[in-house]
Amino acid sequence: MTDKEVIQDSPKAENEQVEVKKEEEKKILFNEPVGQYVYYHDTRIDMGNRLTGFLYLGKNKFIARTFEINTKKEVILYLEIKLKNNKYEINYLKNDYTLDDAESRALNSDLLIFLNLSANIDGKRLNNEDIEIENTSDENNTDIQVYKYSFWPPFFKLSSIRGKNEKFTAYSIIKIGIIKIKDDPDFFKYNEIEKIYDGLDFKLAKKKPFIVNLSGINVTLDENWELKESEEENNSDKTTYWISKNKIRYAQISCELINLNSYKTNDIYDFIKQTLYDSNILPESLVISINGNKVICKFESINKFYQIKNLVYMIFIQCSEKEYLIINFNSFEKMYQSNKNYFDKIIDDIIKSSEFNS
Repeated sequence: MTDKEVIQDSPKAENEQVEVKKEEEKKILFNEPVGQYVYYHDTRIDMGNRLTGFLYLGKNKFIARTFEINTKKEVILYLEIKLKNNKYEINYLKNDYTLDDAESRALNSDLLIFLNLSANIDGKRLNNEDIEIENTSDENNTDIQVYKYSFWPPFFKLSSIRGKNEKFTAYSIIKIGIIKIKDDPDFFKYNEIEKIYDGLDFKLAKKKPFIVNLSGINVTLDENWELKESEEENNSDKTTYWISKNKIRYAQISCELINLNSYKTNDIYDFIKQTLYDSNILPESLVISINGNKVICKFESINKFYQIKNLVYMIFIQCSEKEYLIINFNSFEKMYQSNKNYFDKIIDDIIKSSEFNS
């Protein structure tokens, strides 16, 4: 799953043009909604401990922001990325870019490399598997970096960077979202890595089982679960079961039948991406598997109310060309670990039952 070619970096001056070799990749940067952003945590040796974010303003305009956690230094660049004659071109829109500023130079260098590599990624292949590309700025090929690409990250499709001989990632997605208002603090005031506290849990007692039908998928639950009415107006296609204690929801299973036409997309992968972006996902935890008519996403997310970690399974089952059944399991991470065998059996039951009904 790794492209063995070693590509030589050639970061140059601003307004550099990067050639786009594949017709289908012309839209790689411009198919995200206005307000979409992504942040990376950068611990490469010369970068220290930096947060680097990219925010889409619309009409091919972006804000690039870096914040050095240790020194508190911030750099914000306003830029436009245009496609001219099959080449991406970076234009800086304000006088805040200078070659005399090391942070600006580093950010400009990264942008050129990201554009150069992402312009040559096979977007159709990304829908089926991750792609790794080896890249180096060293003429002797002694400092080789492995760039990992997936279908779900916004803009460059870049999920992480690591040294070829290193197991840990030195540059990885840490935060994804969509800002709702101008000067949204989720992007402009993101100055530290969020603290996540220990979760809540209790040991589930053995109770009488019963079978529920989730839009044609039969699943065995028990009396630890209770049916909850949907809190969403005009949504009769959504069924939800909770495990709760003292009015706190510890775990949830829900199912919902959706039609892609209602979400203005013909592509299930676009729908999945936006669903993930809205889930306060911890990106490095994401594991995606494709099995027949199903896409299964497993990841951890932050419960913003309690600021604790959740464990989430989202299963997207194709029922017809545009219709999908979405089954969502989520639980406090600590609750899941305390009852792991119990919850895993339910999740496996859902997956096997959906295979039988496909």
